[in-house]
Amino acid sequence: AGTENQIPFYISYRNQWAGFKGAPTTMLASGHMQGPSNSGFGAVIERDDTGGAISRTGVEAVGAYHFELNNSDAISFGLGISANQFKIDNSKLVVVDETDIALNAMQAESSMNIDANFGMIMYGTDYYFGFSSPNLLQSKLKVTGVNAEENRNRRHYQFVGSYTYDITEMFDIQGSGLIK
Repeated sequence: AGTENQIPFYISYRNQWAGFKGAPTTMLASGHMQGPSNSGFGAVIERDDTGGAISRTGVEAVGAYHFELNNSDAISFGLGISANQFKIDNSKLVVVDETDIALNAMQAESSMNIDANFGMIMYGTDYYFGFSSPNLLQSKLKVTGVNAEENRNRRHYQFVGSYTYDITEMFDIQGSGLIK
């Protein structure tokens, strides 16, 4: 958050398996801005629907602090807090055995939880690379299941990088990668 001299706002919509009934969709809106004294602030709103039976709606607020390394390079550290509502509607599933205890008698459930996220990024004019870890607290989802204690957010580790190659004054190629 706050890595640019403007206030970028992003909107994304993804429709997987278009044409199939109950196809997964993801919607996301985010933005960030610079704050005072090398700080930055941002927010994310997202909705992920895996086909009607399982969905997640979430909001995240983020803050970052930037350290300038030289004229064009910097490193930034960020923290975020997220709130997510998970909905599971087993009645929308097509199953072989409706009495399976993992299906909670085909009932619908909803659970809200809060978690924290951390990230860092080093960036310059032509590159960036970074590390992030969502779900630091691994908070419980509070939904029924065979092993209800195991229903929780799981911490992940993500590495990202990119470099822009200048081919000509009017043409660049940007390679990027993500390891999760």
